[in-house]
Amino acid sequence: LIENEYLGLENGILDQSAILLSRSGCLTCMNCK
Repeated sequence: LIENEYLGLENGILDQSAILLSRSGCLTCMNCK
């Protein structure tokens, strides 16, 4: 991911998934096991 390789951030896929799967005014449930 760009964030990991270029910026050196140590974040996972949760941020990208939340952005892509969420809708305004709605609750998004994600099972991250």
